[in-house]
Amino acid sequence: MDIQILQILFQIINFGVVLAALTFLMYKPMIKALQQRSKKIEDAEKAANEMLTEKEAMEKTKQKVLSDAKKQATTIMNEVEEKAELRKQELMKKAKEEVKEFVQEEKTKWEDEKSSMLKILEKDFAKAVFQISEKVLGQSVDQKAHSKLIDQSIAEVIKSL
Repeated sequence: MDIQILQILFQIINFGVVLAALTFLMYKPMIKALQQRSKKIEDAEKAANEMLTEKEAMEKTKQKVLSDAKKQATTIMNEVEEKAELRKQELMKKAKEEVKEFVQEEKTKWEDEKSSMLKILEKDFAKAVFQISEKVLGQSVDQKAHSKLIDQSIAEVIKSL
């Protein structure tokens, strides 16, 4: 076995040509494609991170807006409840005053009616007493003299009522 230098040299050149061809035709385009893919993946990751950041910012903004809206709604509801309570108190006060006035008017009417009925009863009672006295005595009775006596008796009866 003899070492043939020419054949080794030819094999080295052949290997170099194949290596150079593979490097230029396969390795560099493959590296370039992998770098492009790697760059696309990095860009996609950056975009995804940016979107997540934007989403978080939007979520925070949304929460803040909802919180502010709830606070405003609570404030408005409290104001409305306070106004309603004040209105209720005003209406109750007004209703109590109206009822009080109505009761006072009715009491006044009742007292007036009571007074008028008592006067009518006094007159009718006095007439009845005079008529009974005339029938019992058989003669006419002096109305003025007995009128005072009857008025005193009626006053006593009224006081007892």
